[in-house]
Amino acid sequence: MNPGIPTQISFFRRHPAALLLAVQILGLIMLPSLHDVFASRIALAVFSVISMLVAVVVVIRSQAVNAVAILLGVLALATTLASLFPPYRFLLAYGMLFEGLLYLYTAGVLVYYMLSDHHVTLDEMFAAGATFTLLGWAFTYAYIALQHFDPQAFTGLREPGTPRTWIELAFLSFTNLSATGIGDILPISPYARLLAIFEQIFGVGYLGVIVSRFLSLTMHGITSDAREHGSNSQNATTNTTPEQRR
Repeated sequence: MNPGIPTQISFFRRHPAALLLAVQILGLIMLPSLHDVFASRIALAVFSVISMLVAVVVVIRSQAVNAVAILLGVLALATTLASLFPPYRFLLAYGMLFEGLLYLYTAGVLVYYMLSDHHVTLDEMFAAGATFTLLGWAFTYAYIALQHFDPQAFTGLREPGTPRTWIELAFLSFTNLSATGIGDILPISPYARLLAIFEQIFGVGYLGVIVSRFLSLTMHGITSDAREHGSNSQNATTNTTPEQRR
């Protein structure tokens, strides 16, 4: 066995948010190769199962209500796996909705964790990244589910009359979430635009709150360290005898 593997496992046990972030990023890397074929659906199902399990573990490690995450995870897992079989393909949209809700709940748990602490730690930095990817994936699944019910909900510069692919809707989600612009994929139905509005609210609000929180805690830590250093120096000077000062 590679001697570094136990160390990596120990690291992810201490920082489950880091594992969640890694899984979410690997899922994004996998998206361009996904097509509407059975092998791609299997790969997506495997990714969904792993990602959901890690998300549930993150919630269980926190002080949140575990039953909510477990219930959403079970519903998402059951509907996603059932959708692999042709008679139950219609369940895919519901699986996307349940998985998106699970990611939103996990993101809320991580935000609560970050706002409850009084120090900026490595685990919180991973949690901040994982929360952003969770929100991006949650709205990606919401867009996919909406497109299932309304194939004309989104359009693009290329082949505007056809349904959008996974990578196109993920691109829409993450560009919209980060407020960097919608790009060449546009929501055109009322419900699609409503989802985009909610994602913009989530994205701007999250980035504003978390960045300001981290800056505040960092500046507070620097100030506290400076005061402690000054106090220690003053005490050392006070405890010095006149002969020692001379």
